[in-house]
Amino acid sequence: MLSNSMLMHQGAAAPVLDEPPDSLTLEQFAQLRKSVPAEPSEAAMFSHFYLGANATRRAPATRKRRPRAGMGTSNGPITCTKCGSQYKTRKSLRAHIRIQCGKEPNFHCPLCEKKTYQKIHIEVHMSRVHKIGGWRYNEPIHND
Repeated sequence: MLSNSMLMHQGAAAPVLDEPPDSLTLEQFAQLRKSVPAEPSEAAMFSHFYLGANATRRAPATRKRRPRAGMGTSNGPITCTKCGSQYKTRKSLRAHIRIQCGKEPNFHCPLCEKKTYQKIHIEVHMSRVHKIGGWRYNEPIHND
């Protein structure tokens, strides 16, 4: 006798247990339907989600991350002693002291009075405000 999976592989339809065979009572048939898992469709069998009738899914593995310096600690935010600005990390505070604290902005928009501490901010400003896309700082502006 061919099993359901052999019949499916050969292209024949698998037998369906809708009515009890003559040799089983209704109670036996009901118990059989509960205990026998339904055959998956052919598409489901070949998908990467099919794990088999008795398989269970595991929860995805979780990874613990170490908190970054200055974040999630009892110290709270790190404050600049010169101007009072607060930062989450020491790295951000050091960058603030090196680039911004007590200094004038280095980068100026050639079309308006906008000044920034970072070159990319002027480039974004030129793109969004003055609609000059792809412009790079220190390039001449062509008034066509």
